[in-house]
This record gives sequence, structure tokens and C-alpha cells, in this order.
Amino acid sequence: MNEKQRKVNVMNYGDETSGAEKFLGFILIAPSIIYSGFVTKVYWGWFIMPLSESIIPLTIPLAVGINFLALMLCHKIDKDSGDGPVWKRLVEGTISCSIFWGMGWIVTLFM
Repeated sequence: MNEKQRKVNVMNYGDETSGAEKFLGFILIAPSIIYSGFVTKVYWGWFIMPLSESIIPLTIPLAVGINFLALMLCHKIDKDSGDGPVWKRLVEGTISCSIFWGMGWIVTLFM
């Protein structure tokens, strides 16, 4: 596959992605975003709020906004990011977010 075909496949979710896979990916986007906001909210409570009494707790919508800001600031284009169905990438992201949450919990045990 040449570079031009790869760019077209990334924009069109690949040739092998069916309508059902696209729909499933679309349905999983909202829970994935809310879950990542929840993990950010928990991390804020564990690591940021103990620093000062004047720091307010995060709400999930505010945490989602912080996640989007961090995504915009730290976005890196991966040449293989368009490979595979959308739902698979969302599940992988949810699993990595859960691992990140677990690692943070382990760190709090030593605080």
C-alpha cells in the first residue's frame, strides 16, 4: 500500500470497516470519553487536591475538558493510527486508561 492509499484509508476508516463496526465505534465514543474524564477526576482528587485546601474538586465535564485540552497540546500523529476498526481502538484506549488508573492507585498506597 502506498502513502496516498494509506491517507485515503485513514480518512475513510479503512476499506474493511463495515457499517456495523462504524456504528459500534460511534456508540462507544461517549462512554469512553466519560470514563477517561472519571479517571482524570479521580487522579485530581488523589494527587492535586491534597496540595492545597483552596483547590476545588473536578467535575466529570471539567475533567473531560482538561482531557481534550491535553489531547490538543500533546497530540502526536502515528502513521499506524488509522489501522483497524474504530471500536477496537476505543477498547484499547479504555484498557490503557484502566491500567493508568490502577498504576495511580498503587502510587497512592505509598503516599
